[in-house]
Amino acid sequence: MNCHHIECSEQILDSFIYCNYHRKGGVFGNGETYEQYQIIEQDFIDFIKIIPINDKNHLKIHSPVLRDIIIRCCVQIEDFFKEWAKYECVNNQSSSLFKQYHKIDKKTQEIRGARNWNFSDYHIIIYSKLISKQLHVRPLEENIEPFQNWTEPKRIPNWWNVYNGLKHDGINNKKKANLSVALNSLGALFLLHCNNKYTKNYLKNYSINSVIKKGLNFELQLAPITTPLDTKRYLFKDILNSRNRNLTISTDRDMLDRVTSKGKIV
Repeated sequence: MNCHHIECSEQILDSFIYCNYHRKGGVFGNGETYEQYQIIEQDFIDFIKIIPINDKNHLKIHSPVLRDIIIRCCVQIEDFFKEWAKYECVNNQSSSLFKQYHKIDKKTQEIRGARNWNFSDYHIIIYSKLISKQLHVRPLEENIEPFQNWTEPKRIPNWWNVYNGLKHDGINNKKKANLSVALNSLGALFLLHCNNKYTKNYLKNYSINSVIKKGLNFELQLAPITTPLDTKRYLFKDILNSRNRNLTISTDRDMLDRVTSKGKIV
């Protein structure tokens, strides 16, 4: 039997629906997507060291650097949604995502696949998992909601519309590449990581406050996920996922290594 992930042909055991790679979350579970996020985030932090974000007048400043950050964020957001949607197709084969994926190309008579998805098709994911989710921005001492207005498939967030404008007509839209749009596009990318179950499990490894021994097991007390990881001077903090943060684990060597100073180095 093959892995049920719609683009994987790896053989699996009868007791599983995914191969070992996709069962652990693929590029979500191994930290690959978060490593890509961290590169963009560092460039954003370097920018706001020069143009402080806590002056709200600066939010209107536009720059080629911010243009680059917005484009890179949105490319990663689309890739993230596309991979997440592949998992959603397995869970719900009656969804519009699954039907869109399996549409037949009239010329080639082949399945069009993920290239048949538009950004508005991912609304089905955000509506149940991301709508009204907030982030706390430490330099501003305020919360933001990057997906706030995406209440209908066609009501795409402004930062995505700006990205499309930059992609198709960068010269005439360059002034739209401002600090506010960059902040929200970066925040949207971080929120995806905080709310996808595989990336959230990966990030929990780096959000541990303390370890309490409970018989043969250990109870990990988890802190809200902040970014950059393991630093008091965070840019974003995930604030709506703070409930039920205790996690009981067995004496697993890999997990115990995560809570040592060795394991907390990213």
